[in-house]
Amino acid sequence: MATGLLRRLASACVVAVVLAAAGGCSGSPAAPARSDSPAGSASSSGHRVVSADLEKRIQAFLDVDNGGAFEHVRAISVTVDARPVFERYYHSTAATTGNVFSVTKSVMSMLIGIALDERRLRSVEQTLAELLPKYAAVMPAQVKAITLRQVLTMTAGLPADPPDLPGFVRTADWVAGILREGTQQPPGTSFTYSSAGSHLLSAILRQASGGSILGYAREKLFTPLGISTIPAAEPVAREENLAAYNRARFAWPTDPQGNYVGFTFLKLTARDMDKLGRLWLNG
Repeated sequence: MATGLLRRLASACVVAVVLAAAGGCSGSPAAPARSDSPAGSASSSGHRVVSADLEKRIQAFLDVDNGGAFEHVRAISVTVDARPVFERYYHSTAATTGNVFSVTKSVMSMLIGIALDERRLRSVEQTLAELLPKYAAVMPAQVKAITLRQVLTMTAGLPADPPDLPGFVRTADWVAGILREGTQQPPGTSFTYSSAGSHLLSAILRQASGGSILGYAREKLFTPLGISTIPAAEPVAREENLAAYNRARFAWPTDPQGNYVGFTFLKLTARDMDKLGRLWLNG
């Protein structure tokens, strides 16, 4: 079941972000593996001195006993002014991928931004009734009026994430389940962290792009950044597909209707995360 897959993956990995980007996941602590000496590859002697000093300070911080604070970290990557100055890997290598959890939400919002720029989506003021017309019949009136801006900013009034699992993952149609459940507060009144909204973005982008979101992401985001996505595992998020998901280098599961999960499960390397981080930092 999807609930079992979500629960097991949610307990399997911790993602850490350091400056530009870093990803983490492991079973138990281990001695770190050095990268291919990113600090030594700097183009200027001044940068090498700064990198060497920063590397020593970061390593000294990591060497302090922090009561197991870094126990589940898979990778640490630090970039300054677009130059890598520190990389360490624990039970992994630079090529190892892992579930980046809610960074998936940010990737989904980036793709929505690209679609807006390309006029595949007309405006952030478009409503869910306009954006998801095939689901209009199951939307309460208040849900129909929710805008794309409100979904993107998590001010749509959709239910907050519970301590365990969002209820919609137990339904046969996740998008319909989210829309039927409706709002818990009036849209536009306050921020509520909601994975439901991020998954709606996946369905919205699929409708707007008229094709595979992964194909769109490859063309517009991943491939230009040098993020490898081939081959890709695209299993339905169910318990029986967990082993295939874990084996895959790159993976992005879908819901039962084929919408890529908009709020978690995307698998990337730490260096991939760094590329996304630098893109955000550069505006």
